[in-house]
Amino acid sequence: MPDLIVQGVTKRYGRIVAVDHISFTVRDGELLSLLGPSGCGKTTTLRIIAGLTRQDEGKVLLGDKDITGLPPEKRGMGMVFQNYALWPHMTVHDNVAFPLRARGMPEEEVRRRVTEALEMVKLYELRDRYPHQLSGGQQQRVALARALAVQPKILLLDEPLSNLDAKLREEMRFELKELQRKLGITAVYVTHDQAEALALSDVIAVMNAGRIMQLGTPKEIYEEPANTFVADFIGKINFLEGYLEEILEGGYVLVRIGGLYLKAYTRRIREKGPVVVGVRPNHIRIAVKKPEEDQVNVLEGTIIRRTYLGETYDYRVRVTGDLVLRVEGEESYDAGSRIFLVFPAEKALVIERRK
Repeated sequence: MPDLIVQGVTKRYGRIVAVDHISFTVRDGELLSLLGPSGCGKTTTLRIIAGLTRQDEGKVLLGDKDITGLPPEKRGMGMVFQNYALWPHMTVHDNVAFPLRARGMPEEEVRRRVTEALEMVKLYELRDRYPHQLSGGQQQRVALARALAVQPKILLLDEPLSNLDAKLREEMRFELKELQRKLGITAVYVTHDQAEALALSDVIAVMNAGRIMQLGTPKEIYEEPANTFVADFIGKINFLEGYLEEILEGGYVLVRIGGLYLKAYTRRIREKGPVVVGVRPNHIRIAVKKPEEDQVNVLEGTIIRRTYLGETYDYRVRVTGDLVLRVEGEESYDAGSRIFLVFPAEKALVIERRK
């Protein structure tokens, strides 16, 4: 299958720029997630790819073929909508068959494709039921089967799991990724759920205000965020504003934060100046005695709040003045306890601070 290429796509609604000159490539067999908050332009981008919304600038290509001017039905794409868009008066079989019949496909071929698609999503035995007789997860799989039945070159998914409860959503993530890998189909997935994007994606495009803030693998996005927006949007994080005072050997730097000094590691910033240090709560270890370890930062603080989360506790710890850090731990410590926060220098993310 050819790569999907989006080149300089822009969409305006009056003075509002919904999508602002974005470009990316989805390689054959990859799943790329468009991740961002509501209103960032991710669904508009998906609709432009599908041909349901016309852009003001830019192109959409499949390999070397420009499909910008083609109508949706001639782009060879299948789309799964957020609300599933199932016909309530049609059975599961007829819902999946609908787009095939609309294309004038012979009924024998329609039956074959519907059977294959329903077997893929493990719903063949429910083919004679109506949507209201299905659970939310089953309805989602019917919508997926309908998209797959047309044998699309590209599969487009617009927050298809957002209407499911947390446990079912997690189960469907696994099923969806396994099916995508099995079929080897190229997919673009829209979501505002960071965990979903990390679990499903080969590549993530983090969007904000119509622009792509960072494009990379889940590991790159999480461990080497390009800016504070990306760092904050992908998982929990503590931000500490400071000044990079010294460049050390081996990629390490020394950052002054008020009266504190932190050692950090960065491949991006090699000049002195204002920076933000980001430390994720799960990278911070709590100790009751001050450890003497190399290559770690040790901060002394007081627990001001403890929240039980089941497998872990969420702590708010005042280190100095107004500086409060969020920490996760398996053991229970009471509010008011004096503790030490320990984290490796390489887990302290150094991000440029805009002046």
